[in-house]
Amino acid sequence: MKLGHKLLIALGLIGASMIAAADGAPGVGDAPWVLKAKVYGWLPEAPAAITVNQQEVANLPEDLDTIIDDMKMAFMGEFELHKGPLSFFVSPVYFDGEDDSHFTGLAGERRQVTIKEDIWLIDYGVGWELGPWKLGEGAEYPTLSVSPFVGARFFRDEFELDVDPGLFDVGLRVRTTVEFNTPFVGLGAYLKFSERWSFEVEGDYGVADASEVEETYQVSSIIGYHFKIKERSAQWFVGYRYLELDLENEPIAIDLEVKGPLFGFGMEF
Repeated sequence: MKLGHKLLIALGLIGASMIAAADGAPGVGDAPWVLKAKVYGWLPEAPAAITVNQQEVANLPEDLDTIIDDMKMAFMGEFELHKGPLSFFVSPVYFDGEDDSHFTGLAGERRQVTIKEDIWLIDYGVGWELGPWKLGEGAEYPTLSVSPFVGARFFRDEFELDVDPGLFDVGLRVRTTVEFNTPFVGLGAYLKFSERWSFEVEGDYGVADASEVEETYQVSSIIGYHFKIKERSAQWFVGYRYLELDLENEPIAIDLEVKGPLFGFGMEF
């Protein structure tokens, strides 16, 4: 059985046990299901070091301007299904792009790297909210809640790499799919300053599939402004997200950082 199937079964069992536990807790079993949906734009830099057969063939800066120029299509969203303190989440990111870059060869010659990528990055899992706790004497705000969670990070990159030959190196042409599905554990904290303003931060770390994933970790923070749309809770938010992926799929190894600001809109249903 593949790791991805095992993870889905494990997360399903964890979620089922959490629902059973929640149903037995006073005031939780009767809690309604609430869907929280967010769409956002992530404006990252994504420097990547690419190694083939243990030799670095490209070190690409991939700044924001380059990513926007290369982008053909993209989508970023986050969906959470809550029942009291229990939550299920899925956060898909899709990117389709093509990049032409240059680097200096061993003899100082100018060489070209062409990369085409069709990427899915999906985080999914289950969490449990602890709190909220009032931090002020008698005041409704501020309040703090903490949410440990477990999940998995699915990454699929349909990857095409072409490297022009140099004076002392032959050219390279690679067509492959880099894919992994690896578990992580994480912790989030949510601070509500007032009815309107909030701040949240979370981080996770994962390592598995040792033949493919060395490690992956992520840190994000968000400031939210809350309001109502026809009695439904909504928010505008801005923040920052940092994601590290260190993976290997012979003969290719990729060390990728994706980091930068984000902004978006969220609503409850």
